[in-house]
Amino acid sequence: MGLQITSKPVRLFGKAADSGAVDPGNSTIWSDKYSLKVGEAASVKVFLYNADNRAVGGKKAVLNLTPAEIVEKNVLEETTDSNGQANFSITAKGPGTVKVSVIGEGVSLSKGLDLVFVK
Repeated sequence: MGLQITSKPVRLFGKAADSGAVDPGNSTIWSDKYSLKVGEAASVKVFLYNADNRAVGGKKAVLNLTPAEIVEKNVLEETTDSNGQANFSITAKGPGTVKVSVIGEGVSLSKGLDLVFVK
């Protein structure tokens, strides 16, 4: 083994955020609650990652909620932070199951979730 000296910078840690394209298979969605009372809020987080599993910051994350009749707002939009995370709060004005789908920078994510609101 020998010592090699180079003029190239050494990167000890990967970048926290990358400007690459959103990968729908690596990106995900999470909620702190999946069964709630009407009027109660679910804290939902979207994590956008690229094909190398690096966080993608500064990208638009859009949640589409169906059926639109029972939610306060059926389309929610946030921008991801440097960790690729976008935070949402979802409430319902009536009982039922809300299907949540995600579009990250124009790409539909493979994962979604269901939130059940009860009286």
